[in-house]
Amino acid sequence: MQKTNAMGHKLAIWVSAFVLLFVSLTLALTYTLVSHGLEAAYARRSSQYLSSIVRQHSIQIDSFLRERRANLAFLGKSRTVDELRSHGHLEWLLWRLNGQYENAFEDLSLISPQGEVTAYAGHEGLLGSNVFEARWFQRAIAKPSYVGDVVAMPDGSPKLVVTLRLGSAKEPWLISATLRMQLMADLVRSAAQFTEGDVAVINRAGVPQSGLNASQEQGRPVSAMADKLFAMHAASGSAVTTYEQNGDLYAFADLNEGRWLLVSRTPNAAIQQPFAAPKKQLLDKLILLALLLIGGAAMFVHYVTRQTRRLAAEKDSLNTQVIEANRLGALGELAAGVAHEINNPLAIIREESGWIEDVLDDGFDNPEALEGEIRRSVTQINTQTLRCRDITHKLLSFARRSTGHEACVDVNMLLQEIVGFAEQRARYINVTTRMRLDPALPMLSASPSELQQVFINLVNNALDAMEDRRDGTLTVTSRLQGNTAVITVSDTGQGIPDTLLNKIFDPFFTTKSVGKGNGLGLSICHGLVTRAGGDIRVQSELHKGTTFTVELPVTPCSAEPTGNADRSIS
Repeated sequence: MQKTNAMGHKLAIWVSAFVLLFVSLTLALTYTLVSHGLEAAYARRSSQYLSSIVRQHSIQIDSFLRERRANLAFLGKSRTVDELRSHGHLEWLLWRLNGQYENAFEDLSLISPQGEVTAYAGHEGLLGSNVFEARWFQRAIAKPSYVGDVVAMPDGSPKLVVTLRLGSAKEPWLISATLRMQLMADLVRSAAQFTEGDVAVINRAGVPQSGLNASQEQGRPVSAMADKLFAMHAASGSAVTTYEQNGDLYAFADLNEGRWLLVSRTPNAAIQQPFAAPKKQLLDKLILLALLLIGGAAMFVHYVTRQTRRLAAEKDSLNTQVIEANRLGALGELAAGVAHEINNPLAIIREESGWIEDVLDDGFDNPEALEGEIRRSVTQINTQTLRCRDITHKLLSFARRSTGHEACVDVNMLLQEIVGFAEQRARYINVTTRMRLDPALPMLSASPSELQQVFINLVNNALDAMEDRRDGTLTVTSRLQGNTAVITVSDTGQGIPDTLLNKIFDPFFTTKSVGKGNGLGLSICHGLVTRAGGDIRVQSELHKGTTFTVELPVTPCSAEPTGNADRSIS
């Protein structure tokens, strides 16, 4: 019962651990999947929102640049080169343009084909200077209109030049205007306000084009990625390209005929921040659900554990009854032979006592002659009485060994007792018994009654197998093999077919005829040997016999051995 309760307690612990693990893993998986789904959905929404913002502001910036080109194109169509050479007329045009377009221009210049500034309106004092060697000039004279890259002036301020080509391609004149970068910077800042991140305009060289000064410039983190971003955008073929790196989300669109990129970088923290509150709410609800499930699981486990213990107790009781019934049945088979063996000395005692009774009835005609015969009869009666006492004492000692507790067992002595009790039946069916026991075999720490039941079953089965042959041999051996005691029980019966060997230890399987076996003996033997930490095997050959091999571990044992018969009668 203690073992059953221990099993029930261990089962309760395992079931509880499994339930807790299952609930934890289920909720963790649910939280992970839902969080991942929400994060993915929010990331898609963030990507779409960021793409729309970048697209919208790229259109605004491009529109700003196109409008400035259109302003110069209007001047080129409405004014001749000679009119534009007038310094006063150029200043009047600059005043008119700034009045109409929110001070978008800082200066106006008229540049000859040789790069000389022949007319100038503004505060830089560029009149008479030559820009022929400037890269932007060489690019500008090759195009009808041109928006150059932002360049840094000697004072560190950025400058953005828009040009319009006049005249023929052989002698091109340029109208050049410097845009007020504050307007460009405001457009970039407005995009940054919507994206909660960094926004920059860069050219192919990675140089920022946003018009912000060095302390305000946000394009530096993406400047080193210019080649990669331009290549990705060209490969995507879409108006806006999105890209994720190190958790940060990038969105970029081209500007100025593909020579610039408007790049927005939103940090991962900014993307995840709106999701933090829903994520915490989800976690709180899952924790509450986990507590409810664990509470319900604990109640269920308590109920299951209680029922399991009850069923385990019933199972142990039934197993004990089956094993005891099998044990008593095996002892009954031996008792039949023992009863026959007791009949022999009892017949002698009856014969001698009957003779003495006849003598007493006839009287003592010659007392001296009868004294020797009477003494002989009395001695025979005493001898046969002692023989009966020894047989009954052994049988009682053998049958009383019913405790299931472990003790020191002399296996050789136990085998001798069992074979001794089986000899009468063996002689009756003309079976010869042989024993080869290893005297060096140590005592084992095991249950005496369980080992007794195992070997009784094996010996009885061996005799059953040879009952019809009338000329068999029962061989019982023991030997020490390493740290294992090896016991074999062999017969020369009909043997077992190979197709049945793998079923021989199954419950209710038997090769005996109906009424001679219930199929539990070998199954019980297998269970008892396994419980003792050993192993049981069978080898059989048709028409030659069967051998059962029992291997038991040798463990240290210091108590008195069981199995030695006490010669006293109690």
